[in-house]
Amino acid sequence: MLAIILFILKLLGILILVLLGLALLLLFLVLFAPIKYSSNGSKSGDILKLKALITYLNPFVRIEVHYQARLIVTVKILGITLYPKQKENNVAREKQEKKERVQRKEQKSNPAAVERKTSKKNSVFDVVSACIALFQENKELILEVLKVILKALKTVFPRKCYIKAIFGTGQADTTGFIYAAYCSLQDYLPEEVILEPVWIEPYLEGDYYLKGKIRLIHFVVASVKILANRNVRLLYKKIRSVM
Repeated sequence: MLAIILFILKLLGILILVLLGLALLLLFLVLFAPIKYSSNGSKSGDILKLKALITYLNPFVRIEVHYQARLIVTVKILGITLYPKQKENNVAREKQEKKERVQRKEQKSNPAAVERKTSKKNSVFDVVSACIALFQENKELILEVLKVILKALKTVFPRKCYIKAIFGTGQADTTGFIYAAYCSLQDYLPEEVILEPVWIEPYLEGDYYLKGKIRLIHFVVASVKILANRNVRLLYKKIRSVM
């Protein structure tokens, strides 16, 4: 009898270890496995072509986006197409249901809008003033949080990038402003990013290619750093109190 109990406990222990290992593996994949993305496109005359591909543990998750005259989005998991689904024949019924939902939403929003106008008319200015005061009092803390966020966002930037565009807004001052901003940032941009201005007319032609990776671990680390800061939590509570 004791041997049977020990055998059962041994099996349970092995099962728990297997489940724990699978959970750790899944957590590792979610945090560290890269979400890969790539995109390319071109515009020549009135013809605009765009393509984008997002994959995760390819071919586990694969999202394809194509645009040429119309947008086509395809979502596949393990090669099985989940979207778009097969078109149904009840288009008229769906339109009618959508129309009814919009009408119900409008009916609900109208009295709510009246209540907001009467109850918040005098309080909006107070809320904005209080938020501005809080931001002014916590400039250093907010800058510290922004640095952490920007560091995480930097990991999302494409590792391969090629952009060449000939552009014009039709207004020389606006085009000059955009081109001046591009020139001032040239030292921070990849060499493959090239903009050429057209001063006398609205114009846009060119092509581009982007490729990069996203790892969720960077955003998890940034979130932990921000939330672990006691001053950030206190600032959040103060903001909530004045909203």
